[in-house]
Amino acid sequence: MPPTTRPGANIIRLADPEIDRRLKNGPDLVSASFVIPYPPGFPIMVPGQVITQETIDFMRKLDVKEIHGYDATEGLKLVRADALAKLAKRRRSALRESAA
Repeated sequence: MPPTTRPGANIIRLADPEIDRRLKNGPDLVSASFVIPYPPGFPIMVPGQVITQETIDFMRKLDVKEIHGYDATEGLKLVRADALAKLAKRRRSALRESAA
């Protein structure tokens, strides 16, 4: 199932093979929101965090009442890959300008 696109974010279900493909081949999975399982109530993802295989494995094994910032019927809210590419391009350009 293709990711759902929202302004600034893609939403991909945790079980979607796209998650595993991107973890292996890119582009990076970058969280667009806080994800806080309760209990215990500490964040396992924060906005801007590059998501690792370990974090995905942990999420897939969670057995808790609530996960704030995550809706299992929708999926993980991720920064869109095209938005990340634009940001990287701007940073490279700024670095070139400051080096000149």
